[in-house]
Parts: sequence; C-alpha cells; structure tokens
Amino acid sequence: RDMTTAPQHIDSEAITHQKPPVDPASITWRDARRDAFWQAIPAWKDVDSALFLDTKWQEKNAITNPKRLIATLQDLASEAFVEDVRAGFAQAPMAVRISPYLLALVDWNDPYADQFEEAAKAVAKMCRLSRWTTAYQSEGAGSEPWLGPNLTDRIQELQEQGQESFLVTPIGFLMDHLEILYDLDLKAQEKAKEMGVVLSRTEMPNDDPLLVDMLAELVGDKF
Repeated sequence: RDMTTAPQHIDSEAITHQKPPVDPASITWRDARRDAFWQAIPAWKDVDSALFLDTKWQEKNAITNPKRLIATLQDLASEAFVEDVRAGFAQAPMAVRISPYLLALVDWNDPYADQFEEAAKAVAKMCRLSRWTTAYQSEGAGSEPWLGPNLTDRIQELQEQGQESFLVTPIGFLMDHLEILYDLDLKAQEKAKEMGVVLSRTEMPNDDPLLVDMLAELVGDKF
C-alpha cells in the first residue's frame, strides 16, 4: 500500500473542527488542460479537441465496466491492473462511472505510482513541507514485485543521510485497521527501534466530523 513519509518531527497543535482555508494554488487540478493529452489513449487517438470536450461525448464514453476500460486502454494497462479493476468493480457498492477526461490524465506507464505521487505532492504542498518523500507499506505475499521503495528501506536510506526522526502519513487509508495498527504501529516501530530512530505517524481521520462533512458534501454534489 502507500504512504507519504516526511523526514522530520512535526509538533501537533490543537485542532478545532473548522474547515481550513484552501490555498488556490493547491486546486490547480481544476484548470482544464489545453493539449491533446487524451490522444495517448489508443481508443481516442483520432479524437479532436471539440469532440473530446463535448459533454455528451464525455458521458457516452465514460468507463462503466472493466470490458469498456480494456477496450479503451487496449495494451496500455497490464493484466494485473485489469484484474485489480475487475475486483474493484465487483466490490463497488454503487455504479462506477469514470469520465474520459479523468482517465486520460493518468500516466498509464505507471498508473499506481502516478496517482500516489500526485496525492503525496498535494498533501506536502498543503502542509508546506520542505522535506518529504514517498514509500510503500504492507507488502503482499504474491509472486509479483511489490511497489517500492519499502517504508523501512526508505527510512534506513534517510538515516544514512543523517535523518533521525520521521513522521509517517498513511494517505492511502482513512481509519485505524490492521495495516495501520499492525504494519505501522507494531512492525515498523520494532524496526525503527532496532535502527535507533524515532518513528511517529499522523492520526487517522476515522469518524472525525471534518471527514464526515466532506463525504456528505461530495455525495450532495454528486446526487
């Protein structure tokens, strides 16, 4: 799984349940791109700007099932990625619809890492971090190589550069569960103590009113 690690101690301050002001620079993703970036998608290589930006075309070509995703991406997506998508669609509690615009923004050379790095950059920018890096946790037991670098490997690398304390922010999760309480709070802490470094992590949102309000707002905007 994924997380952002910031090689520094951050002292927490009292937090009230108020929505913080949003830095306009942090929402540049809302700005429409003007280049023909969607033409990197095989099924849309001949689609011009006028057609691609047409709302009816966007609606008609939205991805609503794995079969349509495969037909659209063709050889861009690995079989492992497609299997993950199939599993995700099967477990989704509601209908899934991915717009062509959003699908085309993904770096399909490495879709997992691309989305994770973009999320990490957004978190670091909002927190005004000058030093931060990314790593992955909860390595699976399958035969395929796991995404890297591993969290403890990254900590060791930074320790060799003189860093002695670390704050981990598991941005891939919303609540305390096995991959937080065991993988981070137990196993990663054991490794940190062996290495002689200080390892802390941010609290998970869990049922924080800010998260609940945000989800309610998203649902309200959608439906």
